[in-house]
Amino acid sequence: MFLEPFARALVIAHAVAAAALCGAATHLAVSLVGRLRGRAAWGREQRVALWAGVAYLVTFGLGLLVYPTYRVRVRAEYLDAGRVVRAEAQARAAVRTELTRAPAAAPPAAPLGGVAHVFDIKEHWAALGLPAAVALLVLRRRAGPDGERRLLPLYAGLAVAVALIAYTGALIGLVTASHRALGVAG
Repeated sequence: MFLEPFARALVIAHAVAAAALCGAATHLAVSLVGRLRGRAAWGREQRVALWAGVAYLVTFGLGLLVYPTYRVRVRAEYLDAGRVVRAEAQARAAVRTELTRAPAAAPPAAPLGGVAHVFDIKEHWAALGLPAAVALLVLRRRAGPDGERRLLPLYAGLAVAVALIAYTGALIGLVTASHRALGVAG
C-alpha cells in the first residue's frame, strides 16, 4: 500500500504540523479580531498568516499521504469491522480480568462506525478549510497592517474559520486515534 511503511512517521508529522497550525491560526485570529475592534496592528501578523497558511497546507498534505493506509488499515479493518472490535475487546477484557481478578465488562457488540463517520466529517471540514487557508496566504499582503481596511473583516473571518477548523480537526483526530490505543468502553 502507498507509503504504508512510513504511516506512523507521517501520522506523527501530521500531528506536529496540526499543533503548529493550531498555534499560528489562534495567534492570527486573535490579532485580527483585535484589529477589527480597533486595536493596533501586530507587527508579525503577515508572518503568522504565512505560517498558518503553510501549516495548513503541510498538515493537509501529510493527511493526504497517510490517508490510503488509514482507509484500509484503520477504517476498513478496525472501525468498520465489528468482529475485530469485539475480538480485541474480549482479549482486553480477559487480560483485565487476569490483572484485576474482577469480572470484565461485556465487550461491545457493534463496530465503531460512528467514530469513522465523525472522522469523515473532519475530512470534509478540512477540505472546506483548504480554500480559506489559501485565501489567507493571498490576503496577507493586501489586508495586512498597511493594507486595505475593507478587506479586514474577510481576512479576520478567514483566520477565525481556519482556527476553528484546525481545532476541530485536531480534536477529532485525537479522539479517533484514542479509540484503539485506550480501548473501547464496554
